[in-house]
Amino acid sequence: MVTMPINSDYKNHPNNYLLSHIPGTKGPPLIGNALPFIKDMLADSRSRVERFGEVSRFVIADQTGLLVVGADNYRTIMLDRESNFSAEMGYAQQLGAFYRGGLLLLDFDEHRMQRRIMQQAFKFTTMKHYMDPLNERFHHHLENWPTNTDIKFYYEIKKVLLDIGSKIFLGEKEFNPESEIVNQAFAAVSGGLGSVLRFNVIGTKFYRGLKGKA
Repeated sequence: MVTMPINSDYKNHPNNYLLSHIPGTKGPPLIGNALPFIKDMLADSRSRVERFGEVSRFVIADQTGLLVVGADNYRTIMLDRESNFSAEMGYAQQLGAFYRGGLLLLDFDEHRMQRRIMQQAFKFTTMKHYMDPLNERFHHHLENWPTNTDIKFYYEIKKVLLDIGSKIFLGEKEFNPESEIVNQAFAAVSGGLGSVLRFNVIGTKFYRGLKGKA
């Protein structure tokens, strides 16, 4: 099947915020709908579906967009058979601030080409060679976790996964001080990604995330 190349001019167009024809709310100035969303995301989403339907206008701080729910809507967006939805532009203000150019942020033909390249690393014949070093590092860390006391699981499992990534992809033999620096930077980026108020101001999670990326 022959596919027509996608015109990339859309990347140079300004964002379309003309969404007043779609039901929804703007919320208070500056913060928009952020507070109820942060307090209980699930309850707020259900409330909006009851009030406005499966597609509603939504504002958080300086970001205006749509809250979309429903299996049929997800299928239309995720399959995107007509190439109507840009992952790169859609994530530009979220993931794009930290991972611009990543595989999940590439569009259409470019995404498919890069995905085929990456798939070579995840074939069975390739992945079976990872198992021995994976199990070795898991065993090493689990043996050294403290017993009969509480542990900060989120922090510890991140350290394990970073160690494994360092060994598999970077060839590092074991977790070291430089790995810990990378771990802290990754944690800062993760915090920045979860930041609702995305202002590059000293002291904010978003600021620390950008510093971690650098």
